[in-house]
Amino acid sequence: MDPAEIVMAAPAHNASAGGAASPGSPPQPLVSVLMNCYNGEQYLREAVESVIAQTYTNWELIFWDNRSKDRSAEIIQSYGDPRIRYFYAPRHTNLAPARRLAVDQSRGDYICFLDCDDSYLPENLATKVAWMERTQAAAAYGGVIYVDEESIERRRRLPAVRDGIIFEDLLRQFDADISTLVVSRAVIQRLGINFSDDIVGSTEYDLLMQLAATERCVTIPEYIARLRHHRGSLTYSLIGDWASDRNRTLRRVRERVPGIETRYPAAFAEAYARADYYHARWLVACGRREDALAVLRSIVAAGWRYWAVYFALRISTGCWHFVHRHLPSSRQL
Repeated sequence: MDPAEIVMAAPAHNASAGGAASPGSPPQPLVSVLMNCYNGEQYLREAVESVIAQTYTNWELIFWDNRSKDRSAEIIQSYGDPRIRYFYAPRHTNLAPARRLAVDQSRGDYICFLDCDDSYLPENLATKVAWMERTQAAAAYGGVIYVDEESIERRRRLPAVRDGIIFEDLLRQFDADISTLVVSRAVIQRLGINFSDDIVGSTEYDLLMQLAATERCVTIPEYIARLRHHRGSLTYSLIGDWASDRNRTLRRVRERVPGIETRYPAAFAEAYARADYYHARWLVACGRREDALAVLRSIVAAGWRYWAVYFALRISTGCWHFVHRHLPSSRQL
């Protein structure tokens, strides 16, 4: 069964005002913003209105409703903006296939993403389009402001300055957030890459690592989105899948690009250690401290940060949580 698209009624104002190029200039690329939602009513208006408030106006919002049971559908349909395209999923799926299905419905030259508890800063789309047009990269991502449940800023992160084949850097430290990411439709179609159905939580890692293995990617040294951390977010609920997701992605890259692991052996070792660390985090969250210690013990040689969290957990679970809350280096794990 195909998804049902509900076309929004035309608004009283001109929704595309400012989106058209001036006479004689090339048309602005269409940007598809993909918003996957399952029971996301709490912060949904803030997310949608951050798209409507963009200074770049030639966009479409693909709202993929993964069969929500709350007021999400009512909220999104209240805007009456024809640039918002609402799809009701034929069946509920995990996040990765839901993202893939949303990509399939999009029409933009560039594809961006916004989780329904995050929000864009006003220049988000304009900034990403400018960087993609200037560099002709396959993907780009930028800086993020982390906020809490009350929208209070907690910290900021800019990605390291990178341009080119940045795969090795991302193996060592993956610093892309989904709500800052933009990818080229032409490139993902040429490579046959989309979100993989066997990925549960680390969707941006899977997509970007496949692109970065062979294509030019760039980072944007500007803050362009707000990312909300709260206990109800998928970031927390899917932590148990991060390790297996990462290992699946690395295997997929090895199969797609034969010999790539021999080019970056140390970086691959770091990426596998990071997967084990995520498994240990899940074990701690499950109250399985001794099992987590056994996993961490096997990777302490991979770097001092693993030593730090291992010895913190040896002292106590409380010390483990303290280290993760207060030391920037541990947050980057």
